[in-house]
Amino acid sequence: MPPLPVTVLNGLGAGDAFGGSLCHGLLSGWDLEKIMRHANAAGAIVASRLECSSAMPTVAEVEGAITAGAVL
Repeated sequence: MPPLPVTVLNGLGAGDAFGGSLCHGLLSGWDLEKIMRHANAAGAIVASRLECSSAMPTVAEVEGAITAGAVL
C-alpha cells in the first residue's frame, strides 16, 4: 500500500492510530485492501497533528484523506 503524502509534525500516536484502525477493519470484516488503506490514512493523519491521544481521526476524516489521496 503506498503511503499518503503528509507533513509530519509529531510521530507520537501514529502507530496507535494505525493499529486501532487495523483492528477496527478486521473486526468489521473488511477486505485487506480497505483495512490497509484506512490504517495507513489514520496513521498519516495523526502524524500530521501536534497532539497525540486527542489527535485520533474520525472515520469521516480517514475517508476524506483516502479520497483526497493526501492528508490536507
